[in-house]
Amino acid sequence: MFLGAKQDAFTAAGDIGISLDTTLSYASEHTRQTMTHTGRMAARGTLTGNRGFTKDERDQIS
Repeated sequence: MFLGAKQDAFTAAGDIGISLDTTLSYASEHTRQTMTHTGRMAARGTLTGNRGFTKDERDQIS
């Protein structure tokens, strides 16, 4: 998992081999909501094996 505020999180994650499905780029004013979505994604991954942020989660914090 890679979270990045005020940077190109997808490039940074890709450069170090982290899956883009579990990468999130967010606006710093949405930090609290980002952490909520991150917890939900982790729980969802534990329950279903589907590890990755949804389009809705990404849209809400950009």
